[in-house]
Amino acid sequence: MIIKKKAIFIVFMLSVIFLINTDSNSLENNNNFMPDKRFLLIIDFGFLSCPLCVQSLSEFIDVINRRSLEKSIIGVLIFERERNESGFEKYIKVMEKRLKGFIIGNDIKFPIILDRNGVFKNLSQNLTTLILFDNRKKIIKKYNFPLNKVEINEIFQIE
Repeated sequence: MIIKKKAIFIVFMLSVIFLINTDSNSLENNNNFMPDKRFLLIIDFGFLSCPLCVQSLSEFIDVINRRSLEKSIIGVLIFERERNESGFEKYIKVMEKRLKGFIIGNDIKFPIILDRNGVFKNLSQNLTTLILFDNRKKIIKKYNFPLNKVEINEIFQIE
């Protein structure tokens, strides 16, 4: 129950930061910047062993990179925690190296942090999940990967 409260609090704080904090230089220099849309990408580490899933994630990342939306998104990598707490720090170091390789290998230009405490686990239900915060439409919408073409078009629709 405490973890759910932490997750709700963190999502609330992220939404406040995303929705209020807009970089004016980005707005002036980038026509593709979407100040009304922010994204939280929760990547499940187990998801990365599925080729179709990784392809969908890669296509999504390509769209983010092509539209220069790196300032509109933050990623979180979740993983199954080992039950043996004595080896936890070593496991974290391995996960950090894997995350670094994943970022380099997929040309990811937005930040991805490692969810060391399992706060975001309940938000994704062991799936890679995209949470869209749309300030203009006043909605928060959740998408599970792999995304289909209709969902990608819906997410990046510029009005």
